[in-house]
Amino acid sequence: MNPPHFRGNPGTMCRPASDVLRDAEMERVLKTKPVSMASDPTSGSITFWRHDPCNDVVRPMADHVIMAFPAEPVHFERRDGSAFAKGMTRPGTVTVIPAGSSSRWDIYQPLSVVQLYLPQARWRA
Repeated sequence: MNPPHFRGNPGTMCRPASDVLRDAEMERVLKTKPVSMASDPTSGSITFWRHDPCNDVVRPMADHVIMAFPAEPVHFERRDGSAFAKGMTRPGTVTVIPAGSSSRWDIYQPLSVVQLYLPQARWRA
């Protein structure tokens, strides 16, 4: 039997419930599934997404998120309460989203992004 914080069947790759919820939220916002992903319950996970333009609010995540952009530059806007950021993704840049943050993203072109999810516990280790 799997520990209660895991979902999946015995004998298959199990993922923490927090990963399942986070991935479901990103799939809702991006309207696609990840291209690839790898996960370790104690260290976090990494997910590669390719998605079409999107305009939606991402609900708060339990993990810190570090995003890198391996492909073409894309214009975006991000709103978090009264804060507003307008920018452009490009290879070599990263975006850090603290755990618990919620924001509206407006991304106007298709985008490739690598997201590294780091649990709060990793920062304290």
